[in-house]
Amino acid sequence: MVAMVIMRSSVIIISRVVDAVQIKQGILQKKVFMEENIAVLFALLATGVHLYTVKAGNFDFIHNTAAVTILLSYILAYTIRIYIMNYYKNTRAKGVPLDNNGFFGIEQIAAFTFVVMLSILFFNATQWFGLEVPQIIDFHNAFVLPNTMWFWGVISGTAFGVVAFFSVFLFMFKGRTATFAGLVNRLTSLVAGTTATLLSAILLGAKYPEMQDWISLFFIFIAVGFLSVAEKKRTMELKAEKSL
Repeated sequence: MVAMVIMRSSVIIISRVVDAVQIKQGILQKKVFMEENIAVLFALLATGVHLYTVKAGNFDFIHNTAAVTILLSYILAYTIRIYIMNYYKNTRAKGVPLDNNGFFGIEQIAAFTFVVMLSILFFNATQWFGLEVPQIIDFHNAFVLPNTMWFWGVISGTAFGVVAFFSVFLFMFKGRTATFAGLVNRLTSLVAGTTATLLSAILLGAKYPEMQDWISLFFIFIAVGFLSVAEKKRTMELKAEKSL
């Protein structure tokens, strides 16, 4: 949970930074509404609640070198991705319709190819390079000595992949800033996560959400409220520009 909220908050920050950079570059001609900035603040408060309420004995994410390295890689990759998405969206000539087919085709093909290449590399890393790293060995054994529950693992991964695919479209909302789209993408994930935790507790006897989860959800709903106000403003702006 701590890792998830750190990742969510990092993308929210990245989205706002991308807007600031592209406004400075003259690529983004729109301003970020005050309500969007306030929503960012409450979203960060929601994620910060988890960071400052980690119980003793839990995984220390911040002081783990591997975890922080992975997080920084994640942030770098998402920074590039969100910048390119918004560059593609914001540099169209006036009156040219937004067609995302080419962008998503290239992105999905490139991502799939890269993942397959890395998977082949990691699968053979021990044999090719003599790497005896536990994580690489576990990755290799997941294919040659799969767990008896592998099928359900694949099903759960497929469900995540389907959801992740459609969530990307949130970043490409016509006329919306990266701040708004990034917030919508991440906040919906946090709401869904809390809802899933609650359903798991009711139906499967798992743990109920803790106090910090409910506090985070409260802050999230406040952020969503400010986003709703910003969305009304943006819709009026687009209608005035005859872009909607």
